[in-house]
Amino acid sequence: MEYRYIEWESEEGLITLWLNRPEKRNAFDHQMISELNDALQRINLIEDDMIVILRGRGEVFCGGADLNWMQAAADLDYETNYQECLHLTQCLYNLYSCQKITIAIVHGAAYGGGVGLAAACDMAFCADESKFSLSELRMGLVASTISPYVLKKLGESRTKELIFTGFQFGGKDAETFGLVTRSVPSKELDSIVHEYLSFIYKGGSKVRSLSKHLIHELSPAIITLENIEKTARLLAEVRVSDEAQHRIKSYLNKVKS
Repeated sequence: MEYRYIEWESEEGLITLWLNRPEKRNAFDHQMISELNDALQRINLIEDDMIVILRGRGEVFCGGADLNWMQAAADLDYETNYQECLHLTQCLYNLYSCQKITIAIVHGAAYGGGVGLAAACDMAFCADESKFSLSELRMGLVASTISPYVLKKLGESRTKELIFTGFQFGGKDAETFGLVTRSVPSKELDSIVHEYLSFIYKGGSKVRSLSKHLIHELSPAIITLENIEKTARLLAEVRVSDEAQHRIKSYLNKVKS
């Protein structure tokens, strides 16, 4: 498929997927999710050893879900709404289970689903100046589809704190919490990623993917197909609720004014 909101760059041993919707702070909607799903499926078909980097064009990494897309859910019947949410959960799962090593590079900000994208990657790096927040509850929504990945990275106690409060936190806190591997000044971000890449490339290509698969098998079973389906159904129910639609509408009106 031809991509509108995803850019694909490749060089020897490396594929970079750019979220390319900067005018919307790289917020994702059905089209961007479809493109990212397609790209990840194509990557899994590549036999050559590759590392995948996920980045964002413009001022921020990802502002989460497009609220206009969320608001439009009110006009969908339940099954269509559920399939939309399942589409998102499949995207996050495809990122998490990608056969290649995946690395998120966060700059500017990652909110809501943007945090989920970073958490679903094997490793993540960010600029100290980056801002993070799980602010779904303030929109009357549930951090549903991203919860398995955030919970696995941060643990139960920290996940509860950040979801319940919607606190905004910076890059160094993200490193302390375990969301990102390293947080560095923005001018050092590319160099620290390339330093880690140089170490990763020293490992055998086949055993990298085998090691990733083994780690996932041995890890606590949070990210299961049953849980993924459950998170999609919960989001489908919540995003059409009166509270969610009222809060989303109020926020969008405030932004427009």
